[in-house]
Amino acid sequence: MRQFFLRFVVKLYIILLITFTWGTSKQTEEVWILKDYLLDVMQQQEHGLYLCELPTGNGKTFDSAQAMKEYADSICDDTKIIYLTTLNKNLPEDALRAAYGSEELYKRNVLRLRSNFDEVVEKILEIEVPEEMKTDAYLKLCKDVSLYRNAVDKRYADKEYIKELADRITEGDSQLRYEIAKRLKNRFQTKTQRKKAIRTDVKYKWIGKLYPAVFTDDYKIILMSVSKFMKRNSVLIDSSYEFLNSDLIENAVIVIDEFDATKDTIQSELIEKSLAMQEDYIQLFRQIYRTLNPNDFSSNMKQAMDEVEKSGN
Repeated sequence: MRQFFLRFVVKLYIILLITFTWGTSKQTEEVWILKDYLLDVMQQQEHGLYLCELPTGNGKTFDSAQAMKEYADSICDDTKIIYLTTLNKNLPEDALRAAYGSEELYKRNVLRLRSNFDEVVEKILEIEVPEEMKTDAYLKLCKDVSLYRNAVDKRYADKEYIKELADRITEGDSQLRYEIAKRLKNRFQTKTQRKKAIRTDVKYKWIGKLYPAVFTDDYKIILMSVSKFMKRNSVLIDSSYEFLNSDLIENAVIVIDEFDATKDTIQSELIEKSLAMQEDYIQLFRQIYRTLNPNDFSSNMKQAMDEVEKSGN
């Protein structure tokens, strides 16, 4: 955890919002003082951590939304404001809509990033896709999503079946994104051209609707869960990247809501990454071993490979 936050601090400045329970009344004057404090922290543009501890019912969601909107309006470069929370339902979408005053302005400035799984399950059956993109991978994915939706809606008791469908959707989504990225790369030479095609060409607009992460660079305010922030961002028009290692967070303001509740999520994601890295190393070792002539290896190397095969990893 300490190393994780050190990587944060050297590149950006973070506002940590923590709620504690304490009876208080909402007063307009107090609300605006809090908003002004958050805005002042953002405008200082100093790298570091800022802890904002607030009582329950003090309007921190409203205040942070107002502060983010005002600061975003003053940004003249590519600086981002990223709002993180443990649960998607706690993202301040409604508060930001109120701050902007219209749905059009909200959609122009704010992007909510979700997992590819969530986007596909919610949208793929409703989005009209050109016939040329209705590949076997697309059709299979639509079928699996339909089965998954039905199982969830009817509250099937067979959890293993639902998990199997979810795994199939994850795999199918990955295959579809691969096909989309390959097609875009073959038809358009640059990232800018690919993004323009998705934004303006009727044949490709559906891609942006299904995968809004394509336009990550274009928004001033980005909302997502902590879990999503810890994973790779697949933008299709260019290579995927980790937020922690990307230029996107350079000098960014990151607001972490309910920070005390994010510890377990961050630790789980770090552990998952470590385990995935271990599996990748094992697969790499196995691939190298099988490519080369086993007779050229020492007996110790052969014994190590035998142990890997027996472990089933």
